[in-house]
Order: sequence, then structure tokens, then C-alpha cells
Amino acid sequence: MDQTRVTLHVMPTDMDIAMHMNNGRYLTLADLGRWDMMVRISFLKTMRAKGWHPVVGASKVWHRGSLQPFQKFELTTKLLFWDDKWTYFEHRYEGVGKNEGTLYCRVVIKSLFLCGREKVPVSDLIEAFGHVGPSPEPDEDVIRSLA
Repeated sequence: MDQTRVTLHVMPTDMDIAMHMNNGRYLTLADLGRWDMMVRISFLKTMRAKGWHPVVGASKVWHRGSLQPFQKFELTTKLLFWDDKWTYFEHRYEGVGKNEGTLYCRVVIKSLFLCGREKVPVSDLIEAFGHVGPSPEPDEDVIRSLA
């Protein structure tokens, strides 16, 4: 249930015409954050062996500020909670160095996993993640925003 961290820089290919990080890039990097997490907890091997693949059901993005060209930032990824069908991941884009502690963006992803066309039971996923025990308390505001 720990969060993972990846330190990145805003590259020219990340920027839009307004010369800050493009809105769509946040979702692309959120994918990177989840893949990074899956590799770090050795879930990727299990996922491939079982033929599972992730599917995003919904996403919500809260922009708080603009990441500028070449700015260094940290992407944190955390599994927030789960229910009988969905897993909910949070991605935070925070400043480092002189901008440490500044939250630039928050993304929450509602996802599930499929094996072929069949939904993988969340209990099987959580076990494969290496977690024993119940879900952390669900955030009803997050659930409503992703309905």
C-alpha cells in the first residue's frame, strides 16, 4: 500500500502551445506511474503470466498549477482503495527543489483488469499485489466524481 515515486522533467515534447505541460500529458504520465508501480511490486510478471490487462473505466483530473519547460517534478502513484469491481489509483504531480510541496495536478483513475473479456476479481488482483487485508476506507467524493 506504499506509494511509488518517479522524478521527471517537463520536456519539449510534453508542452503545448501555451508553453507549459499539455493537459493530456498528465494522463499519459499517470499510465507510466501505474506501470512503474506494477514493475516495482513484481505484479507485471504475474499480470503477463495470467494474461491480465488493465482497463481504465474513468479518470478525474484536478489541475492546480502549470508545470513549466524543463521543470523537475515528482509523480507519486498510490492505490487508494478498491471495491468489488474497481481499483482506484491516485497520481500526484508535485514540485521538487525550490517548488517542493507544490501540488500541480492530481489524477485519480478508476480501473479494472480483464483476462480476455472476463473481469478479473478484485480480490485476485489485491492478492497478486501482495496485500493482505481489507481495502482502505473508500473516499465517497472520489467515487462520485468518477461515476
